[in-house]
Amino acid sequence: MSATNDPAEVLTTAPSGVVTRRRFLTLAGGTAMFLTACRGGAASLGSTTTSTTSVGAPVTGSVAVGSGAPLLPVDQRVLLLVQLLGGNDGLNTVVPDAGWYHDARTETALDRADTIPLTGLDDLSLHPELGFLGQSWEAGRLGLALGAGFADQTRSHFESMDIWWGGGAVRASGDGPSGWLARWLEAAAVLTPDEPMEALALGSGALALGGSPTPALIRPEAFTLDPPVGLTRTAYDEALRGFAARSDRSWQTRSAAAVLETMDVAEVLADVPPVSDEFGAQPTLVQQLEVVAQLIRARPGLRVVSVGVNGFDTHADQRLLQDPLLADLDAALRRFDDSLGDHRARVTTLITSEFGRRVAENGSGGTDHGRGGVSMLLGDAVRPRALIGRHHHAGMVDGDLPIEVPAEELYGDALRWLGGPVGEVLGVEPAPSGLLTL
Repeated sequence: MSATNDPAEVLTTAPSGVVTRRRFLTLAGGTAMFLTACRGGAASLGSTTTSTTSVGAPVTGSVAVGSGAPLLPVDQRVLLLVQLLGGNDGLNTVVPDAGWYHDARTETALDRADTIPLTGLDDLSLHPELGFLGQSWEAGRLGLALGAGFADQTRSHFESMDIWWGGGAVRASGDGPSGWLARWLEAAAVLTPDEPMEALALGSGALALGGSPTPALIRPEAFTLDPPVGLTRTAYDEALRGFAARSDRSWQTRSAAAVLETMDVAEVLADVPPVSDEFGAQPTLVQQLEVVAQLIRARPGLRVVSVGVNGFDTHADQRLLQDPLLADLDAALRRFDDSLGDHRARVTTLITSEFGRRVAENGSGGTDHGRGGVSMLLGDAVRPRALIGRHHHAGMVDGDLPIEVPAEELYGDALRWLGGPVGEVLGVEPAPSGLLTL
C-alpha cells in the first residue's frame, strides 16, 4: 500500500466522540478528506401527492430496455445521485412546445425542430444534447418530474442547496450528519465490518452524504498513505496498526479508527484502474462516473454515490453554458451505463438541481433563479415513459413555474429503492411518486 504526507489530508471523527463505520470519500481536486458521521435526527415534514402519466410501451433503442421493475434484492442496489449545481434551467432541459415559452425567450428558447422528441408526449421534447436520455425514454428507462422542488426552498443557492442536501426542512441537531443520504446510511444499518466503502462522494456532491465540498483527488490512485523517509511501506503499515491496537485514550481510539479506515479506503482505490485520459488531464464527469462504474463492479458493498456537477447558474449566455454542460452530462451517463455491463440493473440514478429558473429570460441572454425545476430518474426500475408534474405556466408564481412535485416523493422513491427506512430519514412517509416500480 502507498500513501502521502500531504498536510491537506484531514481525518475527522464524529462530534459525539464515537467513530462510526460510515465512510465518505470525496474525489475531485487535489487532496482528500475522509469524513465520518454519527446519527442525526429528523423533524416532521408535510407532503402532497402527484399523479403519474405513463405514455406508451417501451421500445428497443440503442440502450438497454427497462423492465419497469426492480430486478435484484435491495442489498445489491446502488443509488447514484447527480446534482446539477447552480440551478439547472428545466425549461431548456425538458422543452415545452408552447407559445408562452417562445414569447418569454427570444434568445434562449430552443427550436422544436432541433430538440429530441419524446414518444407519447406531443408537447414536450428534450434538449438536443440529451441523446442518450432520449434513447432511455424510448427504451422505458427514463422518468421525468416537472415542477419538482421543496415547498420551503428559496431562490438563494445556499438556502436551497441546504434544503435539497438536507432532504427538506429536516435539519440535523448539530451532533450528526445533516445530509439525507447520510441519515439513511446510518438508519438503515447497512454497515459491514469488512467493507470500507459503502458511500462515495465526488466533487461537490459530498453534502448529501453529510460532509462538505473539499479539495480531493483528480485520480483515485493518488489517494495513498506514503511512509515517511526511512520507513518501508510495510513498516509504516505495521506502525499505524500497532498504534491503533495500543490506543487506550478516547482521542487516540478515535484517531486510530480513522487512520485504519483511511488505510482500508486507500487499499480499495489502489485496485481501481486509472481512468481514461481521452478527455484530458482535468477531471470530467465522464471520468468520475468511470471510476464509479469500476467501483460498483468491484465493491458489492457500495450502496450510495453522490456527484456534484457545477456550472448551471446561467444568468448570462445560457446557451453557451448550458448546452455543453448537458452534453457532458449525457455523455457521462451513456459511458457509465455502458461501463456497468451486467451490473446495470443494480443502479438507479436520480438527477436533481436546487431550483429551476424563471420563465422569462433576462437582458443578458440568460435566466435567473426560479422555483419549480426538472428532476429525472434513470434505470431499469423506472416505470416505462413515466411523467409526473408539468410546466404549469398558468400557475406561475412571481414569474416562476410553481412546485408541483414534492421532492420528498423523489427522495422517498430513492430510499425505498435502496431498502430501509424512509420516514425516519425524511421526517415524513411520502407517497410514491409513481416514477419507479417499488
